[in-house]
Amino acid sequence: MSRYPDIERDSALLIDEEISAQQVLDTLRQLRLKDLESIVLFDVYRGASLPPGKKSLAIRARYRALDRTLTDELVQNLHGKLVQALQKSLGAELR
Repeated sequence: MSRYPDIERDSALLIDEEISAQQVLDTLRQLRLKDLESIVLFDVYRGASLPPGKKSLAIRARYRALDRTLTDELVQNLHGKLVQALQKSLGAELR
């Protein structure tokens, strides 16, 4: 356990229906960001308000360092890398 606090960031992503949640998680885990502690998928939404062939996945990323308190700027940068990886690899869009 770290004596330093964690910081969580949530993002909802619009992706193609045929992309599995596991593909999303695998893509994120391959990044191996130093201060990324965990990634959890906490919601899947399919509905009329989304474009045809799309679904929304919500992820929660937890960041923590064992040796220091993370700044908001650093966490925003790390989280941006997660989102960019999904956009590039899977064609995801932020909702």
